[in-house]
Amino acid sequence: MKTSNNSLLFSSIVFVACASTSQAALIEWNGSEGSDFNNGANWSGGATPSVTDTAKFSTDGSHAVLSDNASIGELSAAEGAVTVDLNENNLDAERGVTVKSQLTIKNGKFNETVGDSGPPKIIAVGNDDVTNSSLVFDNVSFGDNFVNQGSLQYEIGKDGAGALRFENGSSAWGQSATIGKSGELSLSGGSTLSLTNELYGYGGRIAIKEGSRVTATGASVANTNVLVDGEGSLFEMGPNGALGTAKFQNGGKGQGWGVSLGDVTIDGAGSSFTSEGESEVRKLEIRNHGELIADNLSLSRESQISLGEGKISTSSLDMNGGALSGSGEIKGNLNNTRGGVVSTGEFGGSIRVEGDYTQDESSKLEITLGDWSTLGGYELNIDGVANLDGVLQINLWDEFKPRLHDFFTLINADKINGMFSDFVLPDLGFGMHWDWGYRRSYAGVNSFGLRIVSSASSKPVPEPYVFVLMALSLAGMAGVRLLRK
Repeated sequence: MKTSNNSLLFSSIVFVACASTSQAALIEWNGSEGSDFNNGANWSGGATPSVTDTAKFSTDGSHAVLSDNASIGELSAAEGAVTVDLNENNLDAERGVTVKSQLTIKNGKFNETVGDSGPPKIIAVGNDDVTNSSLVFDNVSFGDNFVNQGSLQYEIGKDGAGALRFENGSSAWGQSATIGKSGELSLSGGSTLSLTNELYGYGGRIAIKEGSRVTATGASVANTNVLVDGEGSLFEMGPNGALGTAKFQNGGKGQGWGVSLGDVTIDGAGSSFTSEGESEVRKLEIRNHGELIADNLSLSRESQISLGEGKISTSSLDMNGGALSGSGEIKGNLNNTRGGVVSTGEFGGSIRVEGDYTQDESSKLEITLGDWSTLGGYELNIDGVANLDGVLQINLWDEFKPRLHDFFTLINADKINGMFSDFVLPDLGFGMHWDWGYRRSYAGVNSFGLRIVSSASSKPVPEPYVFVLMALSLAGMAGVRLLRK
């Protein structure tokens, strides 16, 4: 009996839905500019569109104003620029909105009392023939109800080019959103879009500005350009999301769980991206005091991180053959392993590690030296233990020529264990070679550095690499030497 009752109920729902659909009519707007949406005289046939009908605007410059709440089946804009002024009222569109031209809906509420029967409700904008088709919600509040959260779907540029824009504090809900290759989703003026399910990007772009927010349970937008700009602006991606080309700037933020970062830039104080769990990085640039916050950051051989006075906060940054360059701060342990490269950058710079620095035999530390007045510091400052192995490579900036007795502090640490097993050093010319050693300050900080010393002979010196090995050998026999500038 239970199965039979359910079958009867389902059949009834199907019958009612089909009956409603069969009664639907297409009713076109023929009112003058600013005419009453609720007045049947402004519609073809002399009747206001009902909950089963499609209200269609097909004349450029059409402008309708609601005098009361209204419920229609679907809202359609087919030609020209159309404006629907809600006038602080609510408009329910049971099946959704279809835009192939330009439609602005402003100043009121949308789908606040919409019914829960029928198929998913679709808001679709896009037209193969019109490159600038757009739907703008301007100061519009969507109903925070189960129907909108569970069945309202956005299709943006899925069929041709199209833009969906939320402006001036609009707040929208939905189940999911899809952005096509020629689609654009933008929010400004403190607007919000909350999706209970996924945001899919197959191209196009997303722009979140002026304190606006987009929240999705998941976001797969590896093929979509993303911009989050301005203090208070936020892109919340949910778990296991993917970013392609994305920029967070001027205080804009992003967050997610286990996010894959494709080509991401974090620029400016207050700008950040937070990723819980394990995160993957292909290309990441952090500059001007921007910050990446991650539980664990594991790179690969294809990974590149560039710091321009940027910051990474993580329990552990594992290079795994990846590359880290520039000037900035690592708040956590830095493990330069499996052929990784840590570099202070082409134009010098310093990296501070608020943790331990470990470099294995297959990895490299690369430092560019130059005029102090030109480059500033070029050190690796470690608030922990430095465990050294692998390669130290020294490059000279531009036309910089070190002089006899120059001393370069390269590493500061609480404690230094081990030593580089290989050195790649530039030729200093006749009469000079590189030497190395430690310093210990009164505060107990250990330093490692290089200095320029004279050759024991006036004959041309061997390759710098050979001389360093000779110096290391002598140091091992005579004990560690304290170098003075």
